[in-house]
Amino acid sequence: MNSYLQLPLQVQAVLVSGYLGYFFINRNHNKLKLMDIWLTILILGLPTALIVQSFVSKWAYASVLIGPVLGALWSWGGRSNLHRLLRWSDVSYETGEGDAWKTLTARKNARVTQITVTVKDGSKYLCDNAHAFVHNTFAPYVKDEDGIAFYVTHYCKKINGEYGDWIATNVSDDVWGDEITYFPRANIELLEIRCKTV
Repeated sequence: MNSYLQLPLQVQAVLVSGYLGYFFINRNHNKLKLMDIWLTILILGLPTALIVQSFVSKWAYASVLIGPVLGALWSWGGRSNLHRLLRWSDVSYETGEGDAWKTLTARKNARVTQITVTVKDGSKYLCDNAHAFVHNTFAPYVKDEDGIAFYVTHYCKKINGEYGDWIATNVSDDVWGDEITYFPRANIELLEIRCKTV
């Protein structure tokens, strides 16, 4: 930390601006390579570097806020618009969001309406109307890279290779509260998510 504080103030401003912008863009730090992290920080800090070098004023250091603004703009629309342009021009159909699991559960402009999970023993679990749980404690589902949790409204078991009827569950209880079920990713055979674009 002392070596960082001994850097010239201009360099510190660039690093602070770039890191704050990087924070908006990438929340999952342990999946990126160190070189990617540094390049992102330096690119987002570049406008601050140009302003601090061009204007000899203490007010030029307020430009450290440019990095977070650029990071937020990229996160809130820049990335999705770039991928939309690449798909439209038939350059690439890559989403840039990692694997399919992350893409299905992390899209910001899609509202999940129905979730069905088939686990490895063949049982199926369904949230028939996810929008009904928007105002619940964990609304309407919770996901991470290791699994998904949602309010199971119906389930059916596979018996002798055939599925039985869907059986309704009691998700809400006045005394005990709402029941949310967690499914580890390793135990999921198939995840089906029905969405509407908002």
